[in-house]
Amino acid sequence: ACMCVGWRAGLAAIAVGGLISSVILLSPAYGADDGAVRLVAFVAAAFGIWLVAKIFRTISFYDRMYQGAGPSLADIRGLGWYANPDGRVMYYNPAGLDYIGISLDEARRLMASDDYAWKTVIHPEDVETSLARWRHSMKTAAPLIDEARIRRHDGVYRWFRDTAVAARDSRGRITGWYCHTEDIDDQRKAEAALRQSERELRLLVDTVPTMIWLMTPEGQPYYFNKRFVDWAGLNPDEEASRTESQFAPHVELFHPDDRAAVKAAFQKGFAAGKPLHHKGRLLRKNGAYRWIDSRLEPVRVED
Repeated sequence: ACMCVGWRAGLAAIAVGGLISSVILLSPAYGADDGAVRLVAFVAAAFGIWLVAKIFRTISFYDRMYQGAGPSLADIRGLGWYANPDGRVMYYNPAGLDYIGISLDEARRLMASDDYAWKTVIHPEDVETSLARWRHSMKTAAPLIDEARIRRHDGVYRWFRDTAVAARDSRGRITGWYCHTEDIDDQRKAEAALRQSERELRLLVDTVPTMIWLMTPEGQPYYFNKRFVDWAGLNPDEEASRTESQFAPHVELFHPDDRAAVKAAFQKGFAAGKPLHHKGRLLRKNGAYRWIDSRLEPVRVED
């Protein structure tokens, strides 16, 4: 009864039913002795049922307390928001409102005016991409992962990563979307600086007036600078993919009379982990062999 009609109504039904049953059991029709035994059995059974209901209710209470004790969108670090199953944003956490620089009432009016009101704070160059990704998630129920520039209250745009997942009921139907928006502006700037540094290093390596190449610890070449490629007429991708045996791709570029000595020098240097120095005739792209002086240095990590 408690599970079907609620705790108060269920307990009231039990109490009323108990009183009626007591009157019937103590009536002369059952006899005094027989009625008393029946009453005791009834009270014991009723107490047992009450105890089971009490235990069930206590467990349910603690379950609800445990589930409610977790962090909400208002507690998480960074910006967070909630959207209806149709994609209309219905809630921004306080951090989000502070970042954008609007009040709760202003946010409500903004959300009521447009299904995609959030696009007003997205950088114009990122709006179409963000809308396309959001609509794709609405259509396919796939999690949303988007990166876009969001305008701060002072007009400055910073890069953020949106990660939204769908919440579902017991039948698997989507009941809403929960999203965390993380500031990645510093990360993107660091990545851009790293890419620029790599480009500058590659440019430096390609313009140094000598031939530079790199090998793995196993002895397989995986990079030739532009001067080496132009001088020997190499295809870097093809050379790097030739991994039949150790040192083979590079040794084969030497004159047949020098290959054994070059390979032996490589093996000795790699086995000892020490700098390597050798001379040999290297094949140029015009078919002529030229004497070269090669020096290899091992690159080590901090340990």
